[in-house]
Amino acid sequence: MRGAGGSIRSSSRCAAGCEFRQERIEQEVTEALGRLRHGRAEGAKGDRHGHRPRTVIGSFGRMELSVPRARVRGEDGRSHEFHSALLPRDKRLTGSASALIAGAYR
Repeated sequence: MRGAGGSIRSSSRCAAGCEFRQERIEQEVTEALGRLRHGRAEGAKGDRHGHRPRTVIGSFGRMELSVPRARVRGEDGRSHEFHSALLPRDKRLTGSASALIAGAYR
């Protein structure tokens, strides 16, 4: 299996970057909910309800992420959809990919 750069090395970089981002997003939703994925806890702030696919483009190619979905209860008692601060809804390029594209036009 080869990555976007055509080499096995770029494929492994892409896989490592994807796993790292996936773990960070899972940690973020765990912190927002106040409990582990299948855990039960007093004072949990919401519930998970699946994942959704998300494609992000980095300097090493395309990454397919599985972003967790959750409902989080706010301080006012109302619930809202969880949104990752690490992966904003409108962001498809990583910072390094944006810098590469901008550098190509200098």
